[in-house]
Amino acid sequence: MFKYILGFSAFALASCAAFFSVKGIALLFAASFWSVAVMAGTMELAKLISASYLYRYWNNINKILRIYMLSATLLLMIITSLGIFGFLSDAFQKNFSQYSLNINKVQALKSQQTFVISQVDFNKSKLKDLIELQKTYQGSLENAVKQDVVITKTSSGGFFSSGKTEKVTDSKLLDSKNKIIEGSQQNINSLFSQIGTVSSELQNLEQQASKLAQEIMILESDNTKGEIGTFKFVAEAFGLKIETAVRLFIILIVIVFDPLAVALVIAYNSLIHKKDNIAQKPIEKIVEKPVIKIIEKIIEKPVEKISKDLDIQTDAGEKEPNRANYSPKIARNKSGQNLNEYWRGNIRYKKR
Repeated sequence: MFKYILGFSAFALASCAAFFSVKGIALLFAASFWSVAVMAGTMELAKLISASYLYRYWNNINKILRIYMLSATLLLMIITSLGIFGFLSDAFQKNFSQYSLNINKVQALKSQQTFVISQVDFNKSKLKDLIELQKTYQGSLENAVKQDVVITKTSSGGFFSSGKTEKVTDSKLLDSKNKIIEGSQQNINSLFSQIGTVSSELQNLEQQASKLAQEIMILESDNTKGEIGTFKFVAEAFGLKIETAVRLFIILIVIVFDPLAVALVIAYNSLIHKKDNIAQKPIEKIVEKPVIKIIEKIIEKPVEKISKDLDIQTDAGEKEPNRANYSPKIARNKSGQNLNEYWRGNIRYKKR
C-alpha cells in the first residue's frame, strides 16, 4: 500500500512541478507559447525517465553516457526550478502591481486629505474672524442707533421777555449717525454674505475630507486582505521589504519542489526494482546451503554410502535389511519416507 502512496505522491508532485515549469518557460517565450510548452513538457518527461534509468542501470551503462545523463538530469532540474521561479514571480508581480497601485493611490489621497484638512482649518479660522468682525459691526450699529442727536438750544428773549431753552435735532449729528448706521449695515450684510460663502465652502471641504478618508480606508483594507497582506506582516517582522520576503519564500519553494519530485520518483523506482530482484533471484540463493550440499552428496555418492552418512535405514531395519523389500534405487529415512520425495518436498518448502 505504501508503494502506491509513494508512487501517487511522486506523480502528483512531479506533475505540479512540470505544469509550473512549462507555463513559466512558455510565458517567457509567449510568441510561440504552445511550441515552447510542448518542448518543455517533453524535457520534463525525459528528466524523470533519465533519473529512473540511471537508478536502475547505473552499473550497466557506459561511463560517458552515465556522466552525460546525470549532467542532463541535473541541468533539467535547474531549468525546471527556474521555470517554477518565473511562474511564481509572474503571479506575484500581478498581485504586487495592484498592491503598489493601491499604495500610490493611498499616498495621493493622503496628500489631498492633508491639503483639504488645512483648507478646513483655514476656513474655520476665517469664519471665526468674520463672526467676530460681524459682532464688532453689530455693536457699532447698536451704538449708532442709540446715539442721541438732540441738543439743547437757548434763544435770547426781547426787551419784555426772558430767553428760551429748547431741544432741537442736530443735523450734523443726525447725518453722522445715519452714515454710521448705513456703513455698519452694509458691512454686516457683506459679512453675512462672506460667512455664508465660507460656511458653504467649509462644509464642502469637510465632506471631501470625509470621502477621502473613506477611500483611503477601503484601499488599505484591500491591501490588508489581499495575498500581499500576509507577507507584509512577515516582512515587517524581519525588517525586510515585501518583495525581498516573497522572493526568499519563492526560493525556498523552488529548492524543495522539483528535487523532491525527482527524489520521490527514484524512491518509487527503488521499491519496484527491489521487488523485481526478489522475483528474479535464483533458487540456489533461496535454498539453504546445507540442503544444497546434501543434494550434491545424493547425486555424487551411491545410495549405500548415503544411507550410512545420513543415518538412513532400509525397510527391514538397521542390522539386517530385508533383501526382498530392499531396492538400491529407493532409499528411505528413519520415518520410512522416500528419500527422493523427502528432499523434493523440502526444496519446494524452502522455495516458498
